[in-house]
Formats: sequence, C-alpha cells, structure tokens
Amino acid sequence: MDLFAPGLQIFVAALTSDTALTQFNGTSLAAPLVAGAAALYLHDHPTASPAEVRNALQTQATQGVVVDPGGGSANRMLFVNLTRPATHAGLTWAAVEQRGGVVHVAADGQSNVYAGDTPSTAARPILCLLVDGSAVPAGITPDFYNGWARGQVRLSPAVFGSQLTSRGVADGICATNFGPAWRMAEFHDGRYGPSLAQSGGWSFWAFGTIPTGTRFWTAINDQPANPWN
Repeated sequence: MDLFAPGLQIFVAALTSDTALTQFNGTSLAAPLVAGAAALYLHDHPTASPAEVRNALQTQATQGVVVDPGGGSANRMLFVNLTRPATHAGLTWAAVEQRGGVVHVAADGQSNVYAGDTPSTAARPILCLLVDGSAVPAGITPDFYNGWARGQVRLSPAVFGSQLTSRGVADGICATNFGPAWRMAEFHDGRYGPSLAQSGGWSFWAFGTIPTGTRFWTAINDQPANPWN
C-alpha cells in the first residue's frame, strides 16, 4: 500500500434531493479522493507524467498518522493543499436599485456570468446573505429574473479575489464578519413562485442598504466564472 486516503463515513451527494447527503465507507470512496487529488495536481502541472503525479502525492502526504498500516505499507495519508492562489476572473454584481431598506442586486452590463469580469488582483467586498425566512415586502413581486432572497444582505470588507480560493473561504469571511449563519450570496439565491419554492437568477431583492452602483463579489453555481463548480 503506497498511499492511504479517507474511506470511513465519507459524506457524498445523495439521490433523494438536490441538497441531500449520505455516508459511505470503503475504497470506493478513498480511490476517487486520490483521483481528485491527482486531477488538481495535473491542473497546475499539465505536462506531468504519471510517475511525477504519483511522486507528488506521496511526497505531500502526511506521514505517521495511520494506525496499524500493516506490514510493508507506507504510513502516508493523502493530503491536498487547496491554498494555491486563484487566477480566475471572478463574478461581480452591482446594487442597481435601493428602495428604503430593500435593495436590488443584479448582473449588469459589466457582469459576465459565463467567464467572470473582475481579475483576482482586484479587491471587492463580498455580498453576504443571511436567509432568515423574511416575507416578501410590499411592492416587490418576485419572478424568475427578480427573485426574493428571503433574508438580509450586507457587504464584507473588500478582499482580493486571490483570497477566494474556495467557497468555504468566502463563506467563512461572511461568517466572521456578521455571524455563523451568514454566507456568500449566490447567483441563484432569488426565489419566486408559490411559497417561493423555485429558484431564479440574474438578480434578487433582499433587506439591506447598499449604495447604488457598488460592485461586489458573488458566487455562481453552474458556470465557469469561479473555481468552485
């Protein structure tokens, strides 16, 4: 055994809904973790040979943490360094309308949801969202293009795009600034339809005060505008 990887109580997507999780055990879980680590290494080193990929994974592995690895097995546990700097163009939105304590945030002429629009060397606030079940305010009629986010939005202090190396990092910045239930707002957080059961895109309304024209980082879940797809 040249390399171990986690294979006990691994959370994976389940088939029962779009958000369901389940747990599995075994090499069927450990093997794809190693394959994913190899893919990440090849992303940064596209000309690497199979031997170079293997050697990199073995060198980066954490040594001495496997209990009873067995005779002749290398005591190395897979380790993936996900802190490499971002080089993508991130997606920014803008505040396009303010109605008292309700703000409309949206893609505009600068926003490019398919390729991003702002380099990682730029510093922008993160649009942070707290979904607290707030009812739709009077005067707002949610639809696919102009949904209701069911909560509040605030802007974090400006951060460089190069800091946003994962969705977890972005969510953590919101939680640190505003509280544990806050996260980075997402392109499809707008809701519409009966009981607001359907998700839309392109813009949404939420409680908050943001000067019109202010630009900020936001996430998108189904296009290559950020590296978290």
